[in-house]
Amino acid sequence: MLWGVSMRQSFDELSQNAFKNIFNKQRFCFIFCSLCCFGFVFALFLKLCSRLAPEISLSTLGLGAFFCAFSVICASAIIVQFLLHKESQGETSKLCCAIKNTWSSLWLSLLVSMPFFIAMVAVVTVAMLSSFLGSLPWVGKLFHTVLIFIPYLSATALILLFLGSFSCLFFCIPVLHNQESIDYRKLLECFRGNILRQFIGVVIALVPLALCSWLALDSFYLMTHLVEIADIHTWSFLAQMFVLIVPIALILTPAVSFFFNFSFSFYLAKQEEEKALVK
Repeated sequence: MLWGVSMRQSFDELSQNAFKNIFNKQRFCFIFCSLCCFGFVFALFLKLCSRLAPEISLSTLGLGAFFCAFSVICASAIIVQFLLHKESQGETSKLCCAIKNTWSSLWLSLLVSMPFFIAMVAVVTVAMLSSFLGSLPWVGKLFHTVLIFIPYLSATALILLFLGSFSCLFFCIPVLHNQESIDYRKLLECFRGNILRQFIGVVIALVPLALCSWLALDSFYLMTHLVEIADIHTWSFLAQMFVLIVPIALILTPAVSFFFNFSFSFYLAKQEEEKALVK
């Protein structure tokens, strides 16, 4: 298996290299199980958030639930990167061995995901505060008019956090898979390089994921016209989401696998180029 490629190669070659390794049995099954776990946590937090803040829109609640469950994706990415690293060296590693060897790195992955969660909580808190001020008697309409920009900026911040989380996942996780301690300066160095090349790399990695997500969401939307979905405030809704997680995870697994593969291939290519420049 050829993972060590040079950045002088085209993105087409990097993409083909990542695509060929999507259906590795061990990694595919692990990513599928991880997505199911992510879906369970997502559905649970979505249910809890809808009860705690029923006045917030479903899309905002969905982003909040995503960040609550984002640590599951980060942890699974660490394990997948370890398996890819072993494969690049011509070795094979069992899943249990990968978990054992990346235990410290799994904790470090929380330090990557937690800033996004804290930022999400801060943004939602500000949005809820502005909503509360707008509901006050007498002066509520004034606050609602004056602070109308806060919900807009909050929505913008949540979208940027969502995109930033995937960028961080793309650049930082390949570095963390064999780290014993966190070094934020080293993580920041992951973003150094040709801006256009880095941007194109992230876009290529996200395109299959975006298409599969669109397929999953559009299928869910069409399904709601065929059968009735329980109200989000009922426990039946949570049960239905738990059942739907399995086919949705199956749709997303190839795209997530490509994302991890391309991220690792891109990282190795960047390392090879830096070594060539030093020589």
